[in-house]
Amino acid sequence: MNGYKTIDNQNTLFLLIVDTLDWKDEEEHVLCICETINKCQAYVYVEGKKGDRKNPVIGTGTRPVIQVFAQYECSEYGNDFYELIKDFLQDIGFELNVYINNSKLTYI
Repeated sequence: MNGYKTIDNQNTLFLLIVDTLDWKDEEEHVLCICETINKCQAYVYVEGKKGDRKNPVIGTGTRPVIQVFAQYECSEYGNDFYELIKDFLQDIGFELNVYINNSKLTYI
């Protein structure tokens, strides 16, 4: 899995995750995705001394969008994970888009 980032002219920061793992080891797969999503979150938000979120990377009004490009169909476990993580990400101001085999599943 790799993360890449771009900002478009509409104040959207795209954080890309390329997922080439299959779902044979579901727990390991979810851990890898979760770790990569945490890196995306850390890139965008840096904790301040008092726990306040400070953002040296993007300006106010910039919308962070995590896009996962997966090579393999999700297992039921994977789909449940994406449902849970999209709620968490939405609560902290992120959008999640998942593309599986060039088909888009949008979690916003």
